[in-house]
Amino acid sequence: LEKYLEDGELSDADFERGLLAKMAADKAMGSEYVTFQLSLPEHYLNTGGEYRDDPQYIRQSGQRIARLQALCFELGLNCYIETHVQRISEDPEAFVKIMDKCAIPFETNGDLSHYIYRNFRNDTAWMKKILGRMGHTHQRMCRNYGDLSVNVPDPHGDWSARGVTWTAFQWSRPGLEGGLSSRVICGESGPMHQVSDP
Repeated sequence: LEKYLEDGELSDADFERGLLAKMAADKAMGSEYVTFQLSLPEHYLNTGGEYRDDPQYIRQSGQRIARLQALCFELGLNCYIETHVQRISEDPEAFVKIMDKCAIPFETNGDLSHYIYRNFRNDTAWMKKILGRMGHTHQRMCRNYGDLSVNVPDPHGDWSARGVTWTAFQWSRPGLEGGLSSRVICGESGPMHQVSDP
């Protein structure tokens, strides 16, 4: 189960009650986890990570994550914060600062294509911490400095040529080393993703 939350929603007085009701309904349908995409406020969108220098926002984000995780645990659901552009995790330095300000450790959902296509490295101190918390992952094939979603008609040939499938696996390895706490496998397809056969 994936939940996208706008920054303003998290300040709404009735937010927690409404979210609990939605998550309880999702659990009744068989969901075992929630992965949250937490949107940046509009004034920090497309700034290249300017929010990393806002200690109040960093602290507030840590507090919000702690509360979201507590709500998930109240229902017996796993909780993940997703790595994604235009979310609080888009800038690795800022995301690690948020981790450090959160009162309790939380797990990440490594939607790593959002880092790979920007040609980030997975061996920096920030990335090691993010990947070290990876309990769930979304795998989308992408190219460095290219498409965020790539169709791979011949995965075997692509792997042998050390193409996008090889890159995705090698990039994910540090996050997979400790195992995952969620083991749901699904594929995405459709015109937006340029993938006809997940």
